Amino acid sequence: MGDPSAEHVIVGFDFSGDPMLRGERLTFEEGLTVLYGLNGTGKSRLIRGIRGALLGVQTDVNVSLLARAVVTQEAGLFIPAPWRRQRDDARPFALALAQELADPSDYRAAPGQRSSEREFSPETVEAVVIRHIEAMVGWEYPELRAEVLDDRLFVLAPTGTEGAPSWDAYAVADRSRPAAEAVLQQLRQVEETYPDDDTDDDEFDAYVEKLRAIPFFATGGDVFIARGHRRVRVQPSSVELYNITMTDLLYESPVNLEGPIDFGVDVLTLEHDAVDATHDHFARLVAGALNDKLGFDGDEDSFDGTFSFGNPEYIRNLWHRLADERRKNAIEFIEQAIDAAAEQLSERVTTALQDVLLDALVARLEVAPSALRASMPALEWRFHRASTARVQVGLDGLSKAERLWAERSINEAVYWHRREHDASKLLSLRPAVYLLDEPESALHRAAEAFMARSLLARAKDAPRALIVATHSPELLDTTEARLVELRHDGGDNRTPTVRRLDFADRQALDALGLTPSDLLRWPRVLLLVEGMHDEVLLDHYFADRLRAARVDVLVLRGGTKLHPTVDSKVLFDHTEAHVVALMDNENAETLTATWAKAQVAAAQGNKQAAIDTVLHGIPLTSSESGFLREWLQAALKRDLDSRITPYALEAADIIDYLPVTAFVPQAESWAELHAQHQAERESAPTKTVKRFKPWLQQKFQFRFTEETLRAAAEGTTAPAEFERFMKTLESISAARG
Repeated sequence: MGDPSAEHVIVGFDFSGDPMLRGERLTFEEGLTVLYGLNGTGKSRLIRGIRGALLGVQTDVNVSLLARAVVTQEAGLFIPAPWRRQRDDARPFALALAQELADPSDYRAAPGQRSSEREFSPETVEAVVIRHIEAMVGWEYPELRAEVLDDRLFVLAPTGTEGAPSWDAYAVADRSRPAAEAVLQQLRQVEETYPDDDTDDDEFDAYVEKLRAIPFFATGGDVFIARGHRRVRVQPSSVELYNITMTDLLYESPVNLEGPIDFGVDVLTLEHDAVDATHDHFARLVAGALNDKLGFDGDEDSFDGTFSFGNPEYIRNLWHRLADERRKNAIEFIEQAIDAAAEQLSERVTTALQDVLLDALVARLEVAPSALRASMPALEWRFHRASTARVQVGLDGLSKAERLWAERSINEAVYWHRREHDASKLLSLRPAVYLLDEPESALHRAAEAFMARSLLARAKDAPRALIVATHSPELLDTTEARLVELRHDGGDNRTPTVRRLDFADRQALDALGLTPSDLLRWPRVLLLVEGMHDEVLLDHYFADRLRAARVDVLVLRGGTKLHPTVDSKVLFDHTEAHVVALMDNENAETLTATWAKAQVAAAQGNKQAAIDTVLHGIPLTSSESGFLREWLQAALKRDLDSRITPYALEAADIIDYLPVTAFVPQAESWAELHAQHQAERESAPTKTVKRFKPWLQQKFQFRFTEETLRAAAEGTTAPAEFERFMKTLESISAARG
């Protein structure tokens, strides 16, 4: 992984034994991460778990934080001894960890210094962390020791509350790394030698000694207890705990980290009460400005940032001993700071709302005169339409969507304003983490697209990390987002419920003419058709029945794209649907019988016999039959035969099922037109269009559009072949349900 100090402290999030969330690690990256899935698959749950893991708040969600214990400070640290430190100040993660692990001898003091003034340097922090990791992993496996020292990974289970955050921290190894994988394999081999019940004590003791030599815990005991106000069993899914001295995790003691921890990011809580957030910000801003600018640094004459902005009595009592001139200057400075901040926040919120909402709002933060602040709201947010200023309303007068985004915009504006005025504490490259649950809620489709573009723009504006749970196709289909799928696993099934849609999956979808939002509809049956004409006619005849059977029709734009659906496996990895391919110009009964026979051979373990059955049963008579043969062979080779069904219509083209006179009034039948096309191909092959429908369009000046196809089908009943096919789809869907 290279130099740890060059990477984020936060690595990602682990689904540590949560009953509803399991699967791949969710990595932490700047930019936009989109969580998508059906309602009930855990998107909101995951957002809640991520927030709790970042803030040290134990919730009903077992999501742990994966963090790297690296020292990023360049300057020396002045750190009080652990028994005297202030718990309210956020400490860097590596420092918090080292303070809990340090011995008294690790603290250095100059001659004459008190114990509470002892220095804890960055070098000491690093030495203490390394010492702990080495003690935990031992020296038996030098490759593993080098690996975990390089990574310095810890899993942190949140155990605290909003007012008292805390985490239980465990040293862990990344299972995907080569040394960890090799040691895990050795552990499994030792476990396979577990003694029988009648084995004597010496053999059992020898078995235990072998286990003790391996720093990883026996796989049967990979559950540990997180403390906190609610004891929970936690089981990491992507990392492995290690401790050379322990074999039972029930006796493993974590490093308990109490108080806020600085992981190198700021978590924006956009759903906080916007009015309270504004009042709090002004109180801190005024107090900080006075302390910085006017030098009120005595115990009696300083401001601690806790006064109520709406009640100036506190300030008057605080200043009653100041000279009149000094008090006058202070009050004047306060009013200037208030006015400037109100104007800046108003501009920020207005800009944010114009970026998000189609019908833009103008925001104004109104500040009551100082003499009236005790008897009326000191601060009040007011809004009006950009087109008119005649009607102004407060937050309560906005629509649901408008109020939601107004409060988010206010909280965001307060954060960035505070960040700009607190440069000593918030570094310019420090990522701000946005956690948004269904931002499209209460927006209509046009407004949703507008909002999505705004979020994409924010995600590009570093340093930001947006984690968004959404159903919005605009966010799902952008190539600039990392997509993470959540899928219901059906109870005790251990199939991962969280999985990233990677670049290869995206390429595979693009090759099929599909987008990620096509996967979100979660059908029971995915029906692959060659072109738009198939889709239009099936929808015309069976729209309601297709919806009821949860059949999604996906247009491949040609049979050449049928084979990649199996090659990429993207449809099979990211949906649980059964895939049906509809082809033209084949005998349905023969095809069904051939595929059934091939599946029997595959089930008996004779894959080659199954492939031979396909090749013999489907003669290579057309391009369609060639595509179909390739598709079925690929499915058999990749053990996907139980997930697919081929189906065929006997007509050469789907339009052959419509009245021919709707397209060529003078024609008597489709057979006549096909024969005419074939005759022209034979007599003038270089001058005649090869494919039938383009020839038809050229010769008779007829345009095949959705409107003309629906018009041709209007008043007709579904052909018998269509009806049989629809019943097949309904049967497959019922079996999946």
